[in-house]
Amino acid sequence: MVTAFLKPDNVLLLTFIGWIGLFVYVLIVSLKMFGIKLLYRIEPFPAMIIDLALISVLVKVTGDTHSVLHPLYVVEFLFMGYFYGFKEVFTAGLLAAAGFYYASYSEHHIADTLIHVSITFSTALFIGFMSRKSTLLKKHFQKNADDLKIQQSKLSKTQNIIESLNEIGLAMSKAENLDQIAELLETYSRFINYTDKAAFIFPFEDHGVIYLKDIAKELKMTRLKINNFSKLSYQLVIEDNKTRTITDAENDEQYRRWFENSRSIPGLRDFLHDVKSLVISPNVYANEPYGLIIMANCNHTHAFGKDQMQVITLLSYSLANYLKTIDFSTKLNERYQEIVKLTSRVVDLKDHYTNTHSQQVAKYVRQIGSAYGFDEKKLEKLTIAGLLHDIGKVGLPTNLLNKPGKLTNEEFELVKKHPEYGSKLLRDMNDFKEIADWVEQHHERFNGKGYPYGLAGRDISLEGRIIAVADAFEAMTSDRPYRKAFSYFEALQKLRKNSGTQFDPDVVEKFIKILVNADTLMENTNDTVL
Repeated sequence: MVTAFLKPDNVLLLTFIGWIGLFVYVLIVSLKMFGIKLLYRIEPFPAMIIDLALISVLVKVTGDTHSVLHPLYVVEFLFMGYFYGFKEVFTAGLLAAAGFYYASYSEHHIADTLIHVSITFSTALFIGFMSRKSTLLKKHFQKNADDLKIQQSKLSKTQNIIESLNEIGLAMSKAENLDQIAELLETYSRFINYTDKAAFIFPFEDHGVIYLKDIAKELKMTRLKINNFSKLSYQLVIEDNKTRTITDAENDEQYRRWFENSRSIPGLRDFLHDVKSLVISPNVYANEPYGLIIMANCNHTHAFGKDQMQVITLLSYSLANYLKTIDFSTKLNERYQEIVKLTSRVVDLKDHYTNTHSQQVAKYVRQIGSAYGFDEKKLEKLTIAGLLHDIGKVGLPTNLLNKPGKLTNEEFELVKKHPEYGSKLLRDMNDFKEIADWVEQHHERFNGKGYPYGLAGRDISLEGRIIAVADAFEAMTSDRPYRKAFSYFEALQKLRKNSGTQFDPDVVEKFIKILVNADTLMENTNDTVL
């Protein structure tokens, strides 16, 4: 029967059907590789049956058990294992075993045939399962690789955020005022995607400062000082001290309530009237607000995602820490200034003829320092030097300082020691080491005939030369035990007369310009300055 069926015409027909099946099978597999699924689990079976039938017929007509086409079975198992599951591999193994039994059947060699079938079936299952295992491992490794890329991407973003925050922190540590801080925030806000507008609010006890920047329109940042501003009105806006995202401003009830509360911050309401979505992030330290950052988009709802919100929150946190430090430093500096003023007041009270002398000298030296273009830190140091320039007098007898008549040579030599005494007192304090030199030199003369060391010209520090002019002018315009105060005009004439000998000519000219521009000379005299 088998021999009759395997006539040449039938074999050709089966071969033709088999090749059609193989073509369909390859097409389905190819589509699957490109992500196109046709009945997914069902579609391989028809093609697989036809394909295995074709292989069995080819093996039969080319030598039965001695056929060189047996490896075609292996190819079939590899395909099924690689692209499908264990069920398909097992089914392919059973069909291959049946086909191989048909192809290798012999009445005289039944035992050999069964052995060959068993070997074929076992080999089929082993190859198919290993192929499937290889596929699963490959997918597993691919998934791990994809997960690793995602983690690397997140790590890279986190690293970039940390680096940016470090840069912000470093830049903020060098900022000297709120304007510079706002400029830094405006610069970094440009790197936050979808930010069209940014607002930065800094509240104080009795006023507030708000900076408004339209980034999309490249408009200059606006600074508004709000005199009737309080932290209470500020807290009405931020409510719970938490960062929040408004995804759809037009339809968000919470935003409408927030928008109404923003009346307490003039300028902010008009600035944000056209936004679609925004992030509101208060700068909170220990539950106390130190500012508010607002990033807004005017064109899209849901513009800000998790990443942008995280960056803005971290930025607010960094800013809050910095502002807390600044607030603490400011209060500490205020106490520091009060102690310095108190010390200078004690010195002045010891000599009742020099009451408020140090405060007036400090005022003059600051004005002269400003004329020289000193920065704020240098001006603060110079002001302190002006306040403490006579601190060495605490080492002198009170009756000597308040003596109504002219001092003897011995008494004057003792008075001349006060710059050295003051310098020694200040030099023991780290913050005053530089100031100590200026205080020590404030009685040196430009021509080298001063005390205590007889320094001349540029060997005397500029700060020492400035204090010398301010101290002399204030002393001349104040009463002393041995004389009445000179008028401002008379004191001015003495400054000019001694310019180049006792005083630095450049310092004298700058001080005179300050006095003339401030009309100081007209306060106590009717003389005219020519």
